[in-house]
Amino acid sequence: MSGVPTHLPVVGVVAGVALLYFFRNLLLSSPSTESNNENDEERRKKMLEAAQARYQANHKKNTYEVPLNENINLNDPPRYKPETTIKEEDMLLYTHQETWIIDNDLKWHIGKALLDTGNLGITLISESFARHLGLTHSPGQDPSVFQTWLGTTEISGVVPGAKHDVPLISITYRIKEKVFKNRTVGVCSSDNNWDLLVSNNDLRELQSDGYQLKL
Repeated sequence: MSGVPTHLPVVGVVAGVALLYFFRNLLLSSPSTESNNENDEERRKKMLEAAQARYQANHKKNTYEVPLNENINLNDPPRYKPETTIKEEDMLLYTHQETWIIDNDLKWHIGKALLDTGNLGITLISESFARHLGLTHSPGQDPSVFQTWLGTTEISGVVPGAKHDVPLISITYRIKEKVFKNRTVGVCSSDNNWDLLVSNNDLRELQSDGYQLKL
């Protein structure tokens, strides 16, 4: 048929072959989606393993691990214990000893204690010191704002040859690091040079804690 180009089929074949090679090269040069997914998964796995290793290293550094076969004393479990040093002087007691007593407002006050091995009765506090601490009332004061007496007891020997009843109160006092909490003591009128006359029984408690009386 006149007027129809005869070279069109050849051009079409050439164009088709060129397009085929283009897509072939594109497929060969581009990584597959499946391969990319595998690489991403592998990277995530390695990052997770590295993070877990860092956590375990830090945890082990800051944790005390006890072997499973070790017997644990639950009253004294493994823990950091600061070093403590006790000097021999700290464990010595003298006949005239410093003491601390809690007043009516729960504050500590320093006083003079006499450690009396011959006091076979109860510990005594001088009436003047008890009033000073607000543990008992003075004449003319309202007794309702002070500690109620626990009763009375008979004592002898504070004043030679004399026996008399003294009121009882409860106090908390300390000698060295030993605290006598809520201890019943007698309130004694005395001009002796002490605020607290410590009984032989309280002295024995001090000695049982390792303190030694130096006479």
